[in-house]
Amino acid sequence: CEPGVRAEIDEALRKLGESFNPRIGLSLYTMFVDAGLRDVVVDVRPYHVIAGQIDAEREEHWRMKLEGVSKALQARGWDKSRAVSLGSAFIQHLRDPRTFTYSVLVSVRGTRA
Repeated sequence: CEPGVRAEIDEALRKLGESFNPRIGLSLYTMFVDAGLRDVVVDVRPYHVIAGQIDAEREEHWRMKLEGVSKALQARGWDKSRAVSLGSAFIQHLRDPRTFTYSVLVSVRGTRA
């Protein structure tokens, strides 16, 4: 992403992080161990991988996700035009043939002691 868009994404994550942790997967293992679970197993899988320009079907899925993000940001005080603009900028990023973006799904399981 362009630096300005990256800064907006970081700010959006901070704002959303006031009510939930969008990066909770990074803490799950420690939380399970600290809770006294045994035999803790972590599984990390790609949730999405976009290398190059996004296809139409996945773009539509991202549009729906970003509409939800926009509403969540507005509920937390962001101006509607700013929230919508961020979603549009991210879609533009996904349309760039140089784009590489991914996220992962983290699953953790353990046994009660």
